[in-house]
Amino acid sequence: MATEAIVGTDTRFESVFRSEFPYVSQSLRRLGVREGDIDDVAQEVFVSVHGKFGHYDARRPVRPWLFAFAVRAASNYRNRASVRREESLKAGAHEMSSTGSDESDKAHARRVVMAALQDIELDRRAVFIAHEIDGVSPDEIARQLSIAVGTVYTRLHRARAEFTKAVERIEQEKPS
Repeated sequence: MATEAIVGTDTRFESVFRSEFPYVSQSLRRLGVREGDIDDVAQEVFVSVHGKFGHYDARRPVRPWLFAFAVRAASNYRNRASVRREESLKAGAHEMSSTGSDESDKAHARRVVMAALQDIELDRRAVFIAHEIDGVSPDEIARQLSIAVGTVYTRLHRARAEFTKAVERIEQEKPS
């Protein structure tokens, strides 16, 4: 009986891993993990997820649960001595300056969003991404990140203002 439960859990985990790896990777990208490190950090996320998978409440949506793991992994990533925020910003600035005239508006907007997200402190950025991009409710964000709902609203308010300011700054710096 115990073996059947383990096999069932492993099968469900494998299914979540296969279907949600792209979502976790994109979340890490938005949270400031450098492109070359995305796969490694995503693997770290899923190692942690695997260790806690037995505690996952299958009645709840899986993405907010995974996002909480991604936020912690991105925070750990940023705290490592070998990763500096300046490197990310330089890379983002280089991408912004290399915009060609034949590039689509959508690709330009994506680069602006990614660069603007880098200007938001990680705790606020996590709430902003979860709510504004992934559409997660403030109550669910609070539950998954283990913070008060009021804190979610405060971080979201500040992140929106920082995002708007960053987009305006980036657009003003754009070469004509």
